[in-house]
Formats: sequence, C-alpha cells, structure tokens
Amino acid sequence: VLGKLFCGWVCPFGFVQDLLYKIRTRKFVLPQWTGKIKYFVLVFMVFLIPFFLGEETWYSFCRICPASALQVSLPNMVSSGSLVVPFATLVKLGILVAVLLVVVFSSRAFCKALCPIGALMAPLNRISFWKVKLPTENCNLCKKCDEVCPSTVSPSARIVKGIPSNRTLDCVVCHDCRAVCPQMIKKR
Repeated sequence: VLGKLFCGWVCPFGFVQDLLYKIRTRKFVLPQWTGKIKYFVLVFMVFLIPFFLGEETWYSFCRICPASALQVSLPNMVSSGSLVVPFATLVKLGILVAVLLVVVFSSRAFCKALCPIGALMAPLNRISFWKVKLPTENCNLCKKCDEVCPSTVSPSARIVKGIPSNRTLDCVVCHDCRAVCPQMIKKR
C-alpha cells in the first residue's frame, strides 16, 4: 500500500548507492532499456529458476545479490575472522564491487537495472496510498525536480498532468523533487 517507499527511505543498499553517487566524478544515465532487466531477474532468477532447479542452484539471484554481499557476507566474514573464503562468496563480493563502482557514476544503477525487490514493489506505486504531491497549478516548469530525481522518472511531466510524481513504476518516493521545488519552498 506504500509502493516503493521502502526503496527511498528504508533500503540500506539504496542509501549506500546514494552516498557513493555523491562522489564527484563524471556521471552518466543508464539507457532506458536497462530498466526492464530487473523484471527478467525477478521472474526468472528469483521465481522460476529456483522453483524448477531448487533454491541451492547457482542461477538463483540470491547467490549473486550484491545487497546480500554487503549486508550478510561481509559482516559474516569479519565476525568469523577467517581468511578462507568460499568461491561462491568471492563471486558475490566481486559482483558487489562491480555494482559499487557503477553507482559512483550512475545514480541508483542497481535499483534501476537489477533489483528484484524494487521490481516486485513497482506496480504498487500505481495504487499506493502514499502520494508525492507537488503544486500543479503554480508549476513554472523549471524542471529542477527532473534534475534531482535519482530514478530519472521526470516528475515534471506528471506534475503538468496533475498526477502525483510517484505514480510511475521507477519512482523510489524519495521526495527529492519536493525539496527543490521553488513553489514548495515558498510555502514553507
């Protein structure tokens, strides 16, 4: 009922991505087609392949999930104090490093392209009780909201139509668009 509010406010991996993106480097936007990959990951690597091959299969997303590597594998390695690391953990850590490098250059790249949890919650944005409301009648189309959006969903296009900006599949409900809106700032 809250859509992807979890992604913008609770997800620790999203928070790490936001922090890394603040590093001053040249930035790029992922091509739009990459946003469809997470639905493939959800259907095949989270549901179908583990269902048919068993949860212990190497083709399960859980075996390579970079969020799991950061939140589970690394803490377990540190707490165990062992220098011997299984090959599967090394693969997962390698994928984590690759993802962390990409998110320095592209905002929330993992969320946009690979996150199956975000893909699962995305349709709920359309029916969510939570709305990101921006002033539709006073909007001067400055597009500051589009510039700060970590999901690159162009909130201004929805504002003009009078639709809450989070009524799109990829919005992480971060409210960054509200924070920079000159009309919202005037109201404070």
